[in-house]
Amino acid sequence: MRSRKFLRGGLSAVFAVALVAGFAIQPLSAQILYGTLVGNVTDSTGAVIPGASVTITNEGTGATRAGEANAAGAYSFPTVATGLYRIEVRSDGFSTSTTTGVEVGVNDVTRVDVDLQIGEVTEIVEVSASAVRLQTDRAEVRPEVDKED
Repeated sequence: MRSRKFLRGGLSAVFAVALVAGFAIQPLSAQILYGTLVGNVTDSTGAVIPGASVTITNEGTGATRAGEANAAGAYSFPTVATGLYRIEVRSDGFSTSTTTGVEVGVNDVTRVDVDLQIGEVTEIVEVSASAVRLQTDRAEVRPEVDKED
């Protein structure tokens, strides 16, 4: 008799633990206070621009984050605080692109694709040389070389 009471009590305890554990297994919804900012960097023909420098700036706080486009021309900034952002994209040989007023919301993925235009590359090549002195008054050939002044 005593073993039946123990068995019945033990089963009740196991059932209670299983019931509580069943509620604990249910996923709890958490509040996410951040958004994500993603996009692709391409040129005017649609070709990707890997390694482009991407900087995002929160227009309200002035906080900045910097990154680069990957080999596929994609960039991603996870866990971005909500607010309005300015996105600046730079790459060698292209004009800088700036997009303002990009809104990032709570638990949102905001996509901003950027098309960079070909820019001017400024390169200065300076060549300086002095004229070689030639003897033009006589037709003789001489092997000596004078030291220049």
